[in-house]
Amino acid sequence: MRFSCVDKTYGIYRIQRMDGKPLRLALFTDLHIDGRGMLSSAVTRHYLRGNIRALQPDLVALLGDSALCRNNGRRTRGMVELLDKSGVPWTAVLGNHEGENDKTIQRRDVLECYGASSLFVGKTELPGVSGFGNQLIEVCNAVGKPVQLLYFMDSGGARSHSGIQADQIAWYKHTVRVMETLYGRVPSMIFMHIPVHGYQAALDALQAGEARLLRGECREPVCLSGSKEQSDALEAAAREYGSTWAFVCGHDHSNDFCIEHKGLQYIYAQSGGYSARCYDCRSRGVRGSTVFAFDGDGGVTVEQNRNKW
Repeated sequence: MRFSCVDKTYGIYRIQRMDGKPLRLALFTDLHIDGRGMLSSAVTRHYLRGNIRALQPDLVALLGDSALCRNNGRRTRGMVELLDKSGVPWTAVLGNHEGENDKTIQRRDVLECYGASSLFVGKTELPGVSGFGNQLIEVCNAVGKPVQLLYFMDSGGARSHSGIQADQIAWYKHTVRVMETLYGRVPSMIFMHIPVHGYQAALDALQAGEARLLRGECREPVCLSGSKEQSDALEAAAREYGSTWAFVCGHDHSNDFCIEHKGLQYIYAQSGGYSARCYDCRSRGVRGSTVFAFDGDGGVTVEQNRNKW
């Protein structure tokens, strides 16, 4: 396995598996290690460790709302220690709860805490780009050719910008053009915490028989945030450039559906937290993680994993 930083200014990194086997990304979202119940936090950490050990990913990604509430600095450092002990490189974007009040460490501090890990892949901030943890990871095959581009974008917090901003879309467009100039069109995915408004449009289209359900279920209302105009602008850019084929989000604690609508897949990653804030009757049997396996030709296999260890 090889990691390298391609361009620190624009937050571009590269991961390459040398043996030709599929590269496995394990995605964890909404862990909600919040200190409201020691047992629930212990159970969440248990399953996080167990999933990483059993699934044997090449890269772990946190999709936000990980360590929350008062004294989240201590819990954030504890989570970093847990991930470091796994020995697996990892990356992250932030959710809406990180830095949510004056009793918590703020969003920049969370990313700086992550960045202190020798296994963390990413950068706290990009010049002129809103939010924290925006980055692009090139997934390369054994001969060094990018086969998938993974965009991680900050969808905003409770006290900061909400939703995707115009400068983030400009960064996305710029990097898409650069990648296309260098390598031709490479398929890409966009990961963020809060769903873009297209998730609701896709669900409405599914109910009208105008979209296709690929897997999973809708168990709760889609929880949207931010400007619909900016959300629509990002989706329009994705369709304009034609390389992005999927959005992946968390935020909703019980949804795990994937709907294909107008050439894009709208994917929910499985929530993994057992806090009372996010675990209820709709969530039982749904908790787990989502794995994306990228083969050397750019093909992607998606695995939904229910907690069982």
